Amino acid sequence: MRIVHSLSLLLALAPLAAQGTPATAAASRPAGTEFRAPSGSFSLVLPPGWSVLTPDQARLLRRTQPGFPKDLLELVPGRYYHVGAVARWLEGGFDGRAVTFLEQEGALTVDEAGIAAVRESVAEHARTQGTRLELAGVELVRLGIRQHPAIAARLLAEAEDGPITVLRHYVPTGTRLLVVSLRARTADAADAIALWQEHLPTLSCAQPPREAASSGGKLLYAAVLGALIGTLLLVLRRRRVP
Repeated sequence: MRIVHSLSLLLALAPLAAQGTPATAAASRPAGTEFRAPSGSFSLVLPPGWSVLTPDQARLLRRTQPGFPKDLLELVPGRYYHVGAVARWLEGGFDGRAVTFLEQEGALTVDEAGIAAVRESVAEHARTQGTRLELAGVELVRLGIRQHPAIAARLLAEAEDGPITVLRHYVPTGTRLLVVSLRARTADAADAIALWQEHLPTLSCAQPPREAASSGGKLLYAAVLGALIGTLLLVLRRRRVP
């Protein structure tokens, strides 16, 4: 049974990506704490009160809050991790908002071939994993302080805590692919996306995307599919995990 969403809901949500010139981004720096990735590959300003979920905190949430979304408790420090209002989560105040960062080796061209790869991988993931996953929109964007080229996608799905909307950015940097995914309950998606888009312009990547050698759609598909499978934010299970 597919998720049905009206066009009016999609149009009500904010655009897929935060745009603007580097000067504008610098002048309108939002409040919050600057976060630097452990790999040194990027930095950005997190919303006030947000921090990185540590392995100890994830274990505590798993032990004390059985209803907490299991996909947000999976961590690979330095490569796959989540940020959000962690202090509030630990007090039982999870509001459905979180951002996941995935860093992996791989190439993705920021062009129509890259968009086609994203579309194909989402469809394949939904089919093979048996998940409710719908691609609501995808486009080429410029992101962050240096207007870094990226692909932005909006996905609609069903998570353990109900229907969610995910705003995901695929950001090639050097020889790696950074995948940044904001998830929010669909009823809260417009406000959550608006908040995140205040902070996306502060993104700064250490390296520009490297020009990928053309080796056909299969290579692109493999890179993006690996990101989708690796990031459990959208590995939405068919039934709740006890």
